[in-house]
Amino acid sequence: MGQNNPTRDHGGESMVPNPGSLIRVIGLMSGTSIDGVDVALIETDGEEAIILGPSLSFAYSDEDRALLCEAVAARPTASSAIPSRS
Repeated sequence: MGQNNPTRDHGGESMVPNPGSLIRVIGLMSGTSIDGVDVALIETDGEEAIILGPSLSFAYSDEDRALLCEAVAARPTASSAIPSRS
């Protein structure tokens, strides 16, 4: 799958203990809507999801959402990261 394959280490070696066997992996994601965290369990051979397990969504509390929105608003922009040539 190339360099962006999450089942490969930086040297390109498989991180699946026994190639051809299945491993269980938990995926976590929070999207740009800042509404919560999605969690999913899959079993994979390291190349594709073979078994899709349970998945859940956990909503952020109002307090957590406000904190995350403040953090996003305070982040440096790409242009502010470029040093000025004064």
